[in-house]
Amino acid sequence: MLKAERLSYYRDGHPIFSEISFNVEAGTCCFVKGQNGSGKTTLLRILAGHLPIQSGIIHLNGMRISSDRDFIS
Repeated sequence: MLKAERLSYYRDGHPIFSEISFNVEAGTCCFVKGQNGSGKTTLLRILAGHLPIQSGIIHLNGMRISSDRDFIS
């Protein structure tokens, strides 16, 4: 399961998105939808590890993932 809690991302001091939380259960999918510039690609880059987690927590299969992509028990 993928779980995101209170994810926020800022660029040049301006929020791209803030306080996003969601769960994606194993065997299901998630549809990311929004207007141009709403942060969809930024969110996916954070989840893929291409951008650091600025604020919030990501858990993958119950393990917390840090900004440097080390798993924390």
